[in-house]
Amino acid sequence: MVNTGTLSIFLALLCQYAAAGYVENFDQTIRPLAEECREYVGASDEDVEKVSTLQVLTSQSQACLQYCAFNKAGLMDGTSLAPEEDILKIYNSIHKDNEEFLAQGPNVVNECVDEASNLNTDDSCLLAYFFRQCVLDNTYSFAYEARS
Repeated sequence: MVNTGTLSIFLALLCQYAAAGYVENFDQTIRPLAEECREYVGASDEDVEKVSTLQVLTSQSQACLQYCAFNKAGLMDGTSLAPEEDILKIYNSIHKDNEEFLAQGPNVVNECVDEASNLNTDDSCLLAYFFRQCVLDNTYSFAYEARS
């Protein structure tokens, strides 16, 4: 059974998250890179939209498009992630308008780099998908925990 109080707080955070400009900042950062990668990956308009607007990725082409965009941003090279401090700089630029998320950045990045390194895969698309989802999930959960 879902705790309605917890769900309400989560939904309120989600709304604040979107309202704080995060989605727009992410879109402005990722969309140009995803557009550059579109032809290389064979991605559709829908793939670019999902990658750029934080929608759930549901296909291999979307995961590979995310990898290509991360690669162009300097976050990944093959199945290697950039150093944490480089990832944190990009995270901070996306969250520049939200002090709460900026404060959680080091925890989020550290957690997701650790989890990604334990994934043990040679599939760069899978790693990009996993890393993206980890950052999204942990940004929400660390913000929630900080408020509790």
